[in-house]
Amino acid sequence: MNNPLYASVLKLGRKDIKQFSIKDEYGLHKVIYSLFDKDEQAEKRRFLFCEKDGAFDLSSKEYVKQIILLSQQPPKSAIGNYPLKIQSKLIPETFLSHKYYRFEIRMNVAKRDNQSQKIMPLKGKEAILAWFLQKNASWGFQADPAGLQITAHQVMCFSKTDKTVTLNAVTFQGSLQVVEPQLFANSFSYGIGRGRSFGLGLLQLAPLTDDLFSI
Repeated sequence: MNNPLYASVLKLGRKDIKQFSIKDEYGLHKVIYSLFDKDEQAEKRRFLFCEKDGAFDLSSKEYVKQIILLSQQPPKSAIGNYPLKIQSKLIPETFLSHKYYRFEIRMNVAKRDNQSQKIMPLKGKEAILAWFLQKNASWGFQADPAGLQITAHQVMCFSKTDKTVTLNAVTFQGSLQVVEPQLFANSFSYGIGRGRSFGLGLLQLAPLTDDLFSI
């Protein structure tokens, strides 16, 4: 990794959600963006996030939203004077040196229509899986087709200022092999595809033992 990267987990309870008026993906987007100072000189995205399943938090004794973040700087621990429950750690330099990983990613699955030139959502399991596998090379890895799964599919629709935003959010899980290390590092560091401002495109990785089947 050329730049240090931080992995963080943000937990939002009922009080937090009410405090920041989080009603949809755009509301969450605004909270996440408040965790980082603006950098007008930045050429590439400096942070990514993804909302995970809710979990029971023992300290507050309630179910909370869990959001994972990947960033080039540690996120703030408060917005204004309002403290947040967030934990961060520096990702080791060797994290991207493995050859095989388990992965999960939530992506906006869409392609441009040749006639209308509009971005259209892809439909159907087989078409979506084929789209993902065809794109792999440009992301620096190859997913194992036999183990590739779609674990969630949701149409995200919300208002942003005076516009309606619609995203075809599909969650993929499986295992992958790195085929182009620099492209792969870029995919991890800066995210993949459209909709990254709204919690899509974060490649979540867990290294697999490279010599798993060696004797």
